[in-house]
Amino acid sequence: MTLLTRESRLRTERIYVGIDVSKAHLDVARHDDEEVWRVSSDEEGIDELVSRLVELCPELVVLEATGGFEVPAAAALAAREIPVVVANPRQTRDFGEQRQAPRVDRVR
Repeated sequence: MTLLTRESRLRTERIYVGIDVSKAHLDVARHDDEEVWRVSSDEEGIDELVSRLVELCPELVVLEATGGFEVPAAAALAAREIPVVVANPRQTRDFGEQRQAPRVDRVR
């Protein structure tokens, strides 16, 4: 996807993605959609994750810091110039509680 396409999409629709990280898999959710999808946290799963997110052109992807298990996915996303941050799980939970959001382990 070209930069021009990414910029055009960002002007009309801002998509945020949250990823719950574990040793075996990554659970992925969009902020504006109820669908949650899962990929394995191995190289094949991360390749699938990157492919799907390249098509989606998210404004930002937030990964939960989980003992280093988030590093391969974060590196792969950054390599494809997908905006990504790694967040401390306690801080994201505290933020959700301050906003009186439901206590769930995904973006919503």
